[in-house]
Amino acid sequence: MANSHSRMPGAEEHLTCSMVFLKSLLSYCQDRQINGNQVLTAAGLTPADLENTAQRIPASHYIRAFMAAERLSGDPAFGLHRGEAVKPGHYGAAGLLATATSDARELLTFYCRYQTLVYAVYGADVEQTATSIIIRVQPKVEAVKTSLAMQEAYLCSLLTLVRWLVGAQHENPLATCFIATRPPDIAERQRVFGHNIKWDQPEISISLPQAWFDRPMDQANPDVREMLQAHADEELKKLSASDGDPLYLSVVNHIEATIAFDGPTLQEVANAHRLSSRALQRKLSELGTSFSELVDQRRQACALRWIGKGQMSTTEAAYLLGFSSPQAFNRAFKRWTGRAPSEYRNQASG
Repeated sequence: MANSHSRMPGAEEHLTCSMVFLKSLLSYCQDRQINGNQVLTAAGLTPADLENTAQRIPASHYIRAFMAAERLSGDPAFGLHRGEAVKPGHYGAAGLLATATSDARELLTFYCRYQTLVYAVYGADVEQTATSIIIRVQPKVEAVKTSLAMQEAYLCSLLTLVRWLVGAQHENPLATCFIATRPPDIAERQRVFGHNIKWDQPEISISLPQAWFDRPMDQANPDVREMLQAHADEELKKLSASDGDPLYLSVVNHIEATIAFDGPTLQEVANAHRLSSRALQRKLSELGTSFSELVDQRRQACALRWIGKGQMSTTEAAYLLGFSSPQAFNRAFKRWTGRAPSEYRNQASG
């Protein structure tokens, strides 16, 4: 993972992005023959960082990846085309939940509530009028406020999802507003959003016909919705607790600083925070994690990077990461990736 010196100026470090969403961007790049390795490098990431699909990354990494992909694509409407390519599965559990909702009003409620699980640099709220549903978007970082492509990607992905779910693929929004300045060519924007597009506005918003939200959704499944909502609520609770929590961030930083030197013990980290081991474990449990889980995550990240890049042998990695033997390291590596270290190294180098 990128070091702190490569962070994007102005980005709030507690804002995060799901790895699934980043991988969907890289998949889009692959489909468009955009060099994914260059995109990763620009983001301060390596292919090894992608192995842990469940982890979250600083949103600044995704922003850099997006901007690099836009630059490398040479596509003046990159944001639109990226937005059109987003599928419900790219949003993880939140996207799957959207497909099980009973109607589009509920969909938007869930979208606003759970979007942080996907990509935390936006806030959104919904206003209902007699004829329309207006979604207003609040960017949380300066980079989004100045990037037309990022604004277009967000609104277009939302519009694509709603259109698909309510069967309105050939119908247009009532109005679309961007903070960004009008580009020289708006024909492609009009194809996606219709002709009522406003530029240099004080807000990013999209107004959709009220009639769309009166249509039943054929794929509604109350049982699946209940299950996915419970899962999303639990993930949101964990994320809200850990993102920006001073103790959580301090413990993670302590582990990262010492992981390559046998790693810290629970007692050492507890002492550094003037807590008993039991108190530290209890506080981490309240944040939805544990000390052993945090250590395992950092061990995994280091191991995948070192082995994937051929930087050291399994014996060296096992020693530095505090495993009792190379065999114990090999077992952990197979648990993380489903592959032996040698197989993983060969695939990464091939």
